[in-house]
Amino acid sequence: MPAQKPNPGTWTFRLKYHMTTVLLHVDPLENLSSVKAELLKALQETTPTEELNGKPLPEGPEQFRLAQPNNINDPLSGWTQIDPNPFEDEGDGSRGRRKGKTAAGQSVKAMGLQDNAVLAFQWGEKDKNIDDGDMDVEEEEWDVVIPSSEDVFDDENEGGVAPQ
Repeated sequence: MPAQKPNPGTWTFRLKYHMTTVLLHVDPLENLSSVKAELLKALQETTPTEELNGKPLPEGPEQFRLAQPNNINDPLSGWTQIDPNPFEDEGDGSRGRRKGKTAAGQSVKAMGLQDNAVLAFQWGEKDKNIDDGDMDVEEEEWDVVIPSSEDVFDDENEGGVAPQ
């Protein structure tokens, strides 16, 4: 699908990986597969080495995983994956089906996403297994760096005045 041209009906998604943010214009009736395809195309067009943060880009858009913040007002509170792999067995025979979170064929609007949504993306192997007492709980780390005010405004440049 070609990239969406902005119009009054399109939404803007901010997709974050490490310190990179990709802005995509998305039709609210488009599904996540289309969003992932547009994300891959945007990354391929803007990274001549086909690497992002030293990691080779995926071969296909289906390799991306997307997540939304647990608390939209606090992106440091963690992320929840919104697009389980339909081919991955969840352990209960559901094959990637989670109540309220199935992404297969649903539009981004039907999934509950909104205009100006912030989503994390990643690809490749899942990052972390954490032992939670009696059972192993798989917790995925999402590589999203949120700049602090010190990163944006260095201490030497107080008051927003450019150095001479």
